Amino acid sequence: MKYMLWYSVPFVGKCSKVWSKFENKLLRVDEKLNAGVMDPRYPDVREYLISTYEQAVSGWDIDGLKLDFVDSFRLSPDQKEGTAEGRDYKSVPEAVDRLLSDVMERLRAIKPDILIEFRQTYIGPLMRKYGNMFRANDCPNDSIQNRVRTLDLRLLSGNTAVHSDMIMFNPEEPVESAAMQLINVLFSVPQISVRLDEIGEVYAGMLRFWLSFCKENSDILLKE
Repeated sequence: MKYMLWYSVPFVGKCSKVWSKFENKLLRVDEKLNAGVMDPRYPDVREYLISTYEQAVSGWDIDGLKLDFVDSFRLSPDQKEGTAEGRDYKSVPEAVDRLLSDVMERLRAIKPDILIEFRQTYIGPLMRKYGNMFRANDCPNDSIQNRVRTLDLRLLSGNTAVHSDMIMFNPEEPVESAAMQLINVLFSVPQISVRLDEIGEVYAGMLRFWLSFCKENSDILLKE
């Protein structure tokens, strides 16, 4: 089984050990999150993030990372791009490109087949440069939105793997209703988010049937 870790890329918490190191190298502070959004225009910010991911991949031998909230790297309307002591980029988007490019280069040096997942809403054709898994945005228990979002991603993603939002269901609902969650994401890689040892044989049989169908017909569903 492949094992991946989730990272919220831009944020540094006020209570974290490195807050004092980066508190003056932020794009802004989000008081609701009690965290700052780090400024990728500083090379030591980028190096800290990249080395964090390197340590996780090499130290724990994990298979990949979900790098989330990349779209939080942005200036507020009252801010302007520019130089400052210690920065090596003026542009935030250019600095983000450098960050993600370096992430991929250095992680692939450790694990050539590293899995990197991104999520709507920060997905477009350019993001294929940095990752190889794109997931539909959060839509729990909404099979129609899951279908629409996975199909939207398929239109933009070429041969990059598109994943559904996590599928869940209540074991007390009709198994046919639960099956609709899977049927609506047949043209993507379904992500199942239920405890398999708690759903019972009827639901387990439904999952086996539709997941086998996806696997047997993957050339048609995912590659055509």
